[in-house]
Amino acid sequence: MKIVPLISTVVMMILSTSKCSENQKLQDAPPFAIGEVYVESWTSPEVANTGFTLHIPIVGNDNSSIVLDSVYFRNQITKLVKESVDSNTFYIGKFEIPEKSNPDIIMSSDPLEEMKNKPPRIPKTIPYKLGQSEGIISYIVDGETRYFKIEDIIEKSN
Repeated sequence: MKIVPLISTVVMMILSTSKCSENQKLQDAPPFAIGEVYVESWTSPEVANTGFTLHIPIVGNDNSSIVLDSVYFRNQITKLVKESVDSNTFYIGKFEIPEKSNPDIIMSSDPLEEMKNKPPRIPKTIPYKLGQSEGIISYIVDGETRYFKIEDIIEKSN
C-alpha cells in the first residue's frame, strides 16, 4: 500500500517539471511582424546612472489581442512599454547598468547604525544563454505567455 503514494508523488513531480519547460519553449516566429530592432545607450547626469534602451517597432496592423510583456537582453530582464507615434507602434525596454562601486558601508558597534547600510543589488538570472545582439521577447496571446528570439539587434549611437 505504501507504493501507491510513492508512485503518484513521482508522477506528479515529473508532470510538474515538464510543464515548466514547455512554458519556456521558444516559438519559431511571432504572430506579428517586427521591424528593425535597435538599442541606444544613455547617461543620466543627475543621478550618475547609465543604461540602454531597446526599441522594438511593430510593422503593419496593431494586433491588440497580442501584448508584448517583457524582454531578456544582455543578462537582464525588463518590462516593455507600448508607445505609439502617428500610426507607428513600438515597444521600449529601458535597462539600467548597475553601478560597480559600493557606497560607503557603515561599520559601527551600534547595530542600529549598521542597519542603514543598503543591501547589495543582485541582478536576476535569466533562463537563456544570449549573445550581445540577441534577446528573448515574452508576449501574451489569449492569456498564454509565449517567447521568441530576436537576433542581430543593431547598436545605435546617440
